[in-house]
Amino acid sequence: MLVRPATPDDAAACWAYNRLPEVAEWRDAPATDEATFTARFVERIDGQLVAELDARVIAELGVRTKAPYAQQGVPVPEGVVDAELGWAFDPAVHGRGLATEAALEMLAIAFDGLGARRVAADCFVANEPSWRLMERIGMRREGHMVRDSLHRSGRWLDWYGYALLRSEWEARPAGWAPPRRPSLGDVAWPRWTDRLLIRRATAGDVPAVRAWSDDPQVSEWETAVQHDEPSFAARWADPARLPVRLVVEEEGAVVGELMLLVQDGEAQAEVEDVAAGCEGVLGWSFAAAVHGRGLATEAAADLVRVAFAELGLRRVTASCFADNVPSWRLMERLGMRREQHVVSGALHRTHGWVDGYGYALLVDEWRAAAGGSART
Repeated sequence: MLVRPATPDDAAACWAYNRLPEVAEWRDAPATDEATFTARFVERIDGQLVAELDARVIAELGVRTKAPYAQQGVPVPEGVVDAELGWAFDPAVHGRGLATEAALEMLAIAFDGLGARRVAADCFVANEPSWRLMERIGMRREGHMVRDSLHRSGRWLDWYGYALLRSEWEARPAGWAPPRRPSLGDVAWPRWTDRLLIRRATAGDVPAVRAWSDDPQVSEWETAVQHDEPSFAARWADPARLPVRLVVEEEGAVVGELMLLVQDGEAQAEVEDVAAGCEGVLGWSFAAAVHGRGLATEAAADLVRVAFAELGLRRVTASCFADNVPSWRLMERLGMRREQHVVSGALHRTHGWVDGYGYALLVDEWRAAAGGSART
């Protein structure tokens, strides 16, 4: 990411996600229209930063200094300041560790750049992603105010306050880093199977992928179909999606794509940290011209191996329309179990309301099927 001071020109990009209900829910003063948001954004621009990913603004970051509290008659030493942090992220980038990366940079700005003595942040208790982020970057929970703040829903809500002292920041162990989700970026690419090369996807792969994904035999089961190249490129190479994509080559030609999205496992609140980044969602699509040759199985099996042996995941899942027989047959060839049969659960663009299948595989099952030779 690039972190830089905000400018008035950033208001439009920030409005695009601040207008979303899941973001506005926790803002002190959400705007109902772009003009109001822009006016408030410009008014508060002092101390405001933005984070960019691939030249797109994905977050507002607030780092503001203030005078420490002191009793009257007790002079605060010259140059001593405290700081307060705040943030708002585009939901499209959630789950990728970017908020943690940005929040750590904010601490560095506050302590190392502004010389802050103490840094604080707070949020509603119900805004769990925010206080979880505060804990990931090493801040201490100092306060739990009970029914302290009136939410616009009309409910009096609890509030958490967190802080970190300069001495704590400087005493962190060398090389300390917060817990993070594993990702495809942790794996060495490209990699080879018997017949295929598998590598990270790039925006430059758009023409090759579109060439076969527009085939009705393939697009029939795609979630979204964009027949014009600009729309296809915007969706396929979206910076929020591209990092979880891989492409599959045979003799230099792109013949398929794979997806591996790492996410948190379902867990009760007390053990959520244990379940962070422990599961993966698999996906794939292959050119019709290579169907029936076992290439999809070869590539997907290697993706499962990456998930378990290299990223250390405990469980992977995949799903498809029940009528997409080649896809769920592939899941079964990979050793995955059918865990769900959802009846009339999804609306297909031409078939109407159709059934869906959900499959899963545990790392222990994968090891057993590999005869004990698979290790994590």
